[in-house]
Amino acid sequence: MALNSYNINCNVDILMNRARELNYTKSGEIFDIEFLANLAKEYWSSLQITLLSLEDDNLQISNLILKNKLVLIAYDCDLNFEPCFKQGVKAHWALITGLMIPVEFDQSEFIREQDSENNFVYYQTSIEDHKIKILNNFANSNLDKIFVICRHGKSKYPGVWSLKKLLDSNKQLKFIDHQKCNNENFIKPKDGDLSKSLAKKILILNN
Repeated sequence: MALNSYNINCNVDILMNRARELNYTKSGEIFDIEFLANLAKEYWSSLQITLLSLEDDNLQISNLILKNKLVLIAYDCDLNFEPCFKQGVKAHWALITGLMIPVEFDQSEFIREQDSENNFVYYQTSIEDHKIKILNNFANSNLDKIFVICRHGKSKYPGVWSLKKLLDSNKQLKFIDHQKCNNENFIKPKDGDLSKSLAKKILILNN
């Protein structure tokens, strides 16, 4: 999914076999973000792969997306695929590909262009650094209004979710559903503690 965003061919069977050889997975599960980083670095050296610890600064992700980077993050997935809070027993992966920051129309001249024929306003996908700083300042005081556009393996349609809710879901990851994820068919992190392997961590991809 992430590699397809960069038009990089990916043979899932080869990846799966290699992940099994490395004892990263048995059934396709990945409960440690470092495993994903290692696989990406091994097979796609042309990509810049960065593993980052999330700090209290919730604008880290918005800043990365505004600079056209992709972000992989783990979260608890609800029945409608949105972030929820199950302490890790519904852990799943999401790829953040876009960002929605509401800006008052009369304050948005520096980033907007307008199609006069259709009276349709759209916003640039490539934004200069000084404009990113302005947007981040706005986002800092309006965190509850920021949404991210995400792709995930459970649906062919992207999700549009609250950034704050997604981050909060990631930060509370702790436990594995041991009843569903038995030792015979799943590779679990040491002590089964997702707070050490998934929580407060993101993987950044840059082409």
